[in-house]
This record gives sequence, C-alpha cells and structure tokens, in this order.
Amino acid sequence: PGKIRSFIESINPRHRTILKIERAIMNPNNTRIIVTNSQLSKTLIGEYYQYPQDRIHVIYNGVDHEQFTPDPNYQEGSQIKLLFVGQDFKRKGLDPLLRAFAMAREQGHDCSLRVVGSDNPAPYRELAGRLGVIDRVDFEGPTREIQKAYQMSDLFVFPSLFDPFANVVLESLACGLP
Repeated sequence: PGKIRSFIESINPRHRTILKIERAIMNPNNTRIIVTNSQLSKTLIGEYYQYPQDRIHVIYNGVDHEQFTPDPNYQEGSQIKLLFVGQDFKRKGLDPLLRAFAMAREQGHDCSLRVVGSDNPAPYRELAGRLGVIDRVDFEGPTREIQKAYQMSDLFVFPSLFDPFANVVLESLACGLP
C-alpha cells in the first residue's frame, strides 16, 4: 500500500487490533504448530514472525471431483471464451487482464471474457469501455454454480498479483480448463 493508506491503517483501531491478535497467534510461545495451505504462506510466516519452519505444516487445498469435472458434451466454438473468477478484482489482476484482453482483440483474436465474482465491477466496466471491449466482457457477478462457468469456458485466466494458493485454479483444472 501507499504511504497514505499505510498511515490510515496504522491509526485504525480495528486494524491495530487485528495485527495484535495476529502477532499473538504467530508467537512461537503461544502456538505449537501452524497449518497453512501453501509453501508461500509458510515462508512468509517464518520470515515476518520468525516462526520456526519445522513447526509450520503445509496441507494443500483439495477440490471436489464430483462437483468439478469437465463437461463431456461441451462443444468448442470459433470464439475463444475466457473466464476470470475472483472476489478481489484488484488483487486478482482484473485491470491488467482487461488491458491484455483489449490487446488480443486489437490483434484480431475472436474472444470474449466472462468475469465472475462479487467485487464492484464499476471501475472495471469503465476501463473496459475506455479500452473499447465492453461489448465483449460480461460482468456476471457471483454465482452458486461456478462449475458451470468453468465447463462453459475454453480458457481460465487468473493474473493474480498475490495469492498464496487460489482454489479457483484447482477448480478450473479439475473442469479441464487450461
């Protein structure tokens, strides 16, 4: 974050309380072991809190292969259907994705982009409009049947700026998406 945001967070009582609780949890004297879902998280906890690496265990997330499977009836069309799924559009990289998508369209690629997630789409709709691709981007919002979104797409795009271990990657792969 920038200097202004860092300053505001430093004086925010809620934020300070969360950090205090986090420091207490990450104190090796208070916690016997920590279980995390990625090697990155294990490394960061060790670095930021000097927590012994041998007391941090990684257990990777799984995916329900009964729910997340390829659609055997899916028919590939002439247009490439891209899918983006995320709750924090900024951190998940929707801005650079829209810019890359506009470049792909300018280069003549016949593609569409479906954006699924519960973040505020307004600034990204505006960006898509400025880039001239708003008619090719569907800001769908959240869905309870995400597996159908994966099954109806050709390519999953996830240019996340930071994400220790994103479940959406496992889900999309289980549905057969590159």
